[in-house]
Parts: sequence; C-alpha cells; structure tokens
Amino acid sequence: MNTIKKIVVNIMAALIFVVTACDRVDDKVLVTEVTLNIMSLNMTVGESRTLTALIEPKEATNKDVLWTSSNRDVASVNDAGEVTALTQGEAKISVTTIDGGFRTSCIVAVYETSIRVTGVTFDVGDKLLVGLNEIGDNEKTIIAIVSPVDATDKYVKWNSSHPEIARITPSGRVQPLSVGQTLISAQTRDGNFFAECVVTVVAH
Repeated sequence: MNTIKKIVVNIMAALIFVVTACDRVDDKVLVTEVTLNIMSLNMTVGESRTLTALIEPKEATNKDVLWTSSNRDVASVNDAGEVTALTQGEAKISVTTIDGGFRTSCIVAVYETSIRVTGVTFDVGDKLLVGLNEIGDNEKTIIAIVSPVDATDKYVKWNSSHPEIARITPSGRVQPLSVGQTLISAQTRDGNFFAECVVTVVAH
C-alpha cells in the first residue's frame, strides 16, 4: 500500500512540475526585433565607441545578444558592444539576438585622421506631414545629412518635443501616436550642430 501511495505522490509531483513549467513558458516574452542606436559610424584609428542594441519588446524575457565584426583587423567589438578602430578600412559590426536570431548591423569606416563635422540638415526639409495610419513598414523616415560626407563622427542624437504625439527612433523613423504637432530635432555629437523639422500628425 505504501508503494502505491509513493507512486501516486510521485505522479502528482511530476504533473505539478509539468504544469508549472508550461506556465513559465507561457509567461516568456519573445524578442520580435533588434535595432542599433547607430546605423553607420566613422572612426579614427585608436578610437573606441559603444553601440547599444535596442530589443523589442522592451519587456522581452531574454535580451542576450552576440556581437561580431566582419573584419576584426579593421574594427573589433567586445561583448558589451564596444567597438575599437584598429586600422584604416571598413567593417560591419553585427548584433544577433540569442532569442529568435534577429540581426542588424552598423557599417564602421575607420580613417587615419579625424574630419570634423560642419553642419547637419534633414532630407525632408523643415516640415513633414504624417498620417496616424503610417506605422510599421509604412513609417516615414527622416534622414540626417551630416556635412561633410566624409566626416569622422556622424552620430546624431534624436529628440521629439512631444513624444506623446510622435516618437523618433535612433534610425530616424517617425512613429505617430496622436493628432498634433511636434518638433523633431537631431544634434551632432561633433560640433553640436542642430537640424529641426516640424512634424504634423493628421488622422487620415
């Protein structure tokens, strides 16, 4: 009789374990996308910069990523996304999510000497009209044109004055959220030059 009871108890414990494990799987939030805060980067030999992998959704369970360089003689990258310029040339720094295998890359150009930024403008000018339905693959993109074209540091910091109306991603994608107007700006790290665009979000 005791043997039967032990068997029953073991079976019940196993069932509880399986149900609990299934619940944990159901609670797991899967990764759907990865982007980088910088899509292209100009550097000088000996310089280091850190790239940031932006995982979607933000509440994803497993945010671990793998960093790789297509040309480690030109630019190396460590597990924290820190890129080090080694010799003149070009390399592609890629980041891949462990969950789902999503991947994106940043093109790194390495120069012997630094070329300073002299200004920045937007390809869309200073006004942009966006519809609320323009989301996902239909999102409009603002391109920040940094001068000169061979400037060493082309990084810009994006900002939206009213992010509740429209947000701006690190790659310049406009994400409309509600009807209204917001000022989208980009500021260069080298020289602190500004470009601004009034974005109007309409209902259609």
